[in-house]
Amino acid sequence: MAVAVEVLVVIMCITGQVAHARIDDLFRARCTAACMDRTDKNQCESECGLLMQTKPGGCPPGNTLAVFDRACIQSCFRDIDCPGTEKCCVHTCGVTCQHAVGLDKEPGLPGIPANLTVMENKRQRCKTIQWTPSS
Repeated sequence: MAVAVEVLVVIMCITGQVAHARIDDLFRARCTAACMDRTDKNQCESECGLLMQTKPGGCPPGNTLAVFDRACIQSCFRDIDCPGTEKCCVHTCGVTCQHAVGLDKEPGLPGIPANLTVMENKRQRCKTIQWTPSS
């Protein structure tokens, strides 16, 4: 009896000096994985992308931040302005990007990838990332 193994694939390409997207690659991959088996895949990914503007997890307590992390500046307006899994967090003096806390308790996040493979497509300046989700 054959066992089906789910494999997720993300292809990232650099088209200029800087690769920029409205929704960063991590969250785009999450939407792609969540909508993979849907018949309305394009609509699902579009709606998922809008939801991803608020990233999972929470902001760390202000009293745990280092002095430089509590800078009196506004470096972001919403979570999507911050790289990776960082969130836009309000603290005593400003608003800055901080590493999210509580991600291990956040529902709907995939497990840590297993069997990770990264392949370089030399002529297209692209990378293909392939993995199987952990159980």
